[in-house]
Amino acid sequence: MTSKNYHKYIRFLLGTGALLFLSGAWLDASAHTYVGVDLNSFFTPWHAVLYSGYAVLAIGILLKKYISKNSSWDMGFLGIIIFGIGGASDVIWHTLLGIEEGIEALISPSHLFLFVGGFLMLAHIIFSRPLKKHLDFAAIISLASIYSLVMFITHFMNPYLSVHDFFFTDWKQELAAASLFFQALMTNFIFLYAIKLNISGKQIGIIFLSSFVLLSIHSLLGEPYKMILIILCGSIYSLISTSILNWFYHTKNILKIQISSALISGTYGAILILYIFLCHQFFWETQEIRWRFYGLGGLICIPSLFGFLIANLHNYQKRILNKNHD
Repeated sequence: MTSKNYHKYIRFLLGTGALLFLSGAWLDASAHTYVGVDLNSFFTPWHAVLYSGYAVLAIGILLKKYISKNSSWDMGFLGIIIFGIGGASDVIWHTLLGIEEGIEALISPSHLFLFVGGFLMLAHIIFSRPLKKHLDFAAIISLASIYSLVMFITHFMNPYLSVHDFFFTDWKQELAAASLFFQALMTNFIFLYAIKLNISGKQIGIIFLSSFVLLSIHSLLGEPYKMILIILCGSIYSLISTSILNWFYHTKNILKIQISSALISGTYGAILILYIFLCHQFFWETQEIRWRFYGLGGLICIPSLFGFLIANLHNYQKRILNKNHD
């Protein structure tokens, strides 16, 4: 088998490891949310999935270094070390201080090591792709996994996971709206970064769909019925985002990046409204949707406005850099 074939299989291994890694992370989040105080050990099935993903990533990165005869430190190797330190300290942390509850699980020192190590390994997969002008399977899955990891770290502010907050009129409703604006901006950043990588419409659809599928795992251990709705909404969003990016590549409109960015963010709000109504229709019929039509419209218009402004700033910065370069 040639070296080229070895690299091809290693890239597939890395992409698979990234999916397994994030699946384990979301399973662990589901356990912390729905099992909570009943967690009494570090050695759990969800940790087994998480650390299996880490093992696959580490093996893939080290194999690539071995075949390439590259003994230097790089982003991937540093990620392996940092995540390993975080894993070892996590065992000690859980043994001495017990299992974290609530938002503590996201900000404990051992978990911060895990996040940083995970980011570095996933970023390494993207930057080490064989063809710099082309995203292969591993790079696409890694970009989706990085986006999913950002969603994981901020899942306490995710409207799909706290959709019930939209049925209240107190501060929870305000937090729910803020969570939508925040996550819509995250989709916007991913979209703008994907454009820089010259990603195709089909690939952006895969990235967004993968992120929704991973997000749905959070509901597995407590509200599995929500998984179907989240994946359904993610499928619709991925199809629309594919069309938006294809339009961006083919139109000659001078404001195409601003319009596309606004559509990506606004569509995120529109799909969430669909999700709210689906949850109300199938699961929470007794709950009243207290948002009026203009309030729901604001969940689309405000993210669209933010998306347009951010893309405008991005485009302006790009023109400045090109001017300085010339």
